[in-house]
Amino acid sequence: MTARTKIDVHVGTLSMEFGDNLMQFNIFEAMKHPTEDHSLFGIDLLDEIVEEYFQINSSNEDIE
Repeated sequence: MTARTKIDVHVGTLSMEFGDNLMQFNIFEAMKHPTEDHSLFGIDLLDEIVEEYFQINSSNEDIE
């Protein structure tokens, strides 16, 4: 089953049809009530990359 989707930016609605079912979302209303989940996930690889870079460059300087 495929969905027909209509986004009306002027009115601020997102409408999706699934067969005989119609779902409508009011974007402006949804933005008034953001979720309370404030989770942030990240991976800090910068230190590892910098260390690897300096190890490679110091090895190359030893060869010269």
